[in-house]
This record gives sequence, structure tokens and C-alpha cells, in this order.
Amino acid sequence: GETRRRAFKLSPLVADALFLAAVYLGLIQLRKKKGGLSMAKLLFKPKESIFIYNCAVALVHSFVRRLKGLAGETGHFHPLWDPNNLARQVHALTAVSLGWVFLDSARSKDDKKRLALCLRAVFFALPELYILQQGNGRAALCLAYLQIFASVVLYVKVQIYARRSDLELLCILACSLYCSQIFHATGHQCQFSALQYNAAFVGFETFSWWRGFALMMANTWASHILVVLLMAVLYARRGAKDRATGYLAFGLTFSVQSLCVMVCCMLHGRHLMVWGVFAPKFIFNSVALVLTDVLLLFTYAI
Repeated sequence: GETRRRAFKLSPLVADALFLAAVYLGLIQLRKKKGGLSMAKLLFKPKESIFIYNCAVALVHSFVRRLKGLAGETGHFHPLWDPNNLARQVHALTAVSLGWVFLDSARSKDDKKRLALCLRAVFFALPELYILQQGNGRAALCLAYLQIFASVVLYVKVQIYARRSDLELLCILACSLYCSQIFHATGHQCQFSALQYNAAFVGFETFSWWRGFALMMANTWASHILVVLLMAVLYARRGAKDRATGYLAFGLTFSVQSLCVMVCCMLHGRHLMVWGVFAPKFIFNSVALVLTDVLLLFTYAI
């Protein structure tokens, strides 16, 4: 078992390479939404320059943390290159970037501008979600970004060229399945012992309940946060009625899934593994349902 676990452990350089690919993909999308600006001119835009700097800090944090792990307790770093200081920079820049985007989205009534802001929100969250993941979860997260980009292209073709509501509902169902796929691909399980508690200390050496709660939620439910932002991108240029219908269909898939899990728990109430398997699954599904509904309401309101 130990040999198999090591065999499937990817090199951190692979995750960093996929991270750079996702960042480059984000820069391409941001350049298109800026009217086809060159990459050099894109550096002088405030939001895009913050995004590039934040990604660079996240990449340096990943590299320095590996060096610190190899050096052990005897390794000392300059405060400028300390992993905790770098992680705190990523936390602050991500909060500023997303806050800026949401404020602009609340003020804007233009569909094209709303689409550009939703795309920014998707990619601005990448550095934060990247440093919170552990092990192969980082590579899986970057692959999820590439997969989501392909899904957006496919959905646009279905939405604009085919104009078939049945295919659109299938795309919404696929988006809901992405949550479970990304959740398990990033190394998470519906078990309390599988929670990645180290995420609560990324950038900090002391523990705080609210800060640790926020970091743990971002680490555990990165899949749902990412897919809800994807839904905001897909329906950014649709009317309020179509957007509400799409959001309701997306939320309905989680409600049906939670209902099935609830019935399963009821039927297996006297099962030997009810507290080891079925009850944790029910709790995780319930939290995912509440979080998804809150995020959908928030993205619909802005």
C-alpha cells in the first residue's frame, strides 16, 4: 500500500506547470475581454497586474514551501521569502481582487461587462485555491480549470448554435457532476478524518476559529466555489429569467442528491457502518447543499 501511494504521487513541478498553463489561459481570456490587448499592455491594467503578481507569489510560495520541507527545522529564510508571509500576501490580494470584482459587478448593468467580471472572479480565485490544496490536489485543481474552459466553449456552442434546451439541461447536469469530480480529484473524501486540517494554518502559525473556518471551507469546497463561478460565467449574458431558471436547475440537482442520501441514511439506520459511512456522507452533502445555495443566491444578486 505504501509503494502504491508513492507511485501515484505526482511531482510538484507537474502541478506548477499546470498552474502556469491555467494562468496563461486566464490571461488569454482577460486579454480577449479587454478588446484584444497585447500581454505587455495587459500588465498596466490594475486588476490584471494584481492577478499576475498574485500568481507569481503563489508559485514562489509553492517552491519555497518545498524547500522548507526539505531543509526541515534547521532551514531559515529571509522574511521576504518566508512561506507564511507569501501566503498572507496571496490571501490579501485575493480578497482585494474579488472584492473589487464583486463591487464592479453590483454596479454594472452591461451584460458584456458582467461576463468579463465573472471571468475575472474565476481566475482571480486560482492562486488562493492553489496554495490551499495539498499534494496531487494542486494538479487536479489546475486540470479542473482547463476542463472548465473546455466546458465553457462547449456550452457556448450548445447555447448559441444548437439552441436546444435539452442539451442545455445536460450541460447543467454535467456542471453539477463536476463538483463531485473535482471534490474527490483534489484528495477530499466524505470523512472527517480526511479533512485537510493543515489548510487552516496556511500563512499562519497560530490558530483562529474564524480564519481557520474560512480557509478550511475554501480548501474543502473549492470544487463547489469553482463550479458556481462557472455557472455565473455561463449565464452572465442571459436575461434574469433565463439565469434564474438555470440556477434553479443547477440547485435542483444538489437537492435531489441530498434527498437520495437522506433516504439512504433512513433505510440504513440500523446498519453497522451508519456512523462511519452514511452519516458523514449525509453531513457533507447537507453542507454542500447549503453552501451551493448561498453562493448561487450571492452570484445571482450581484
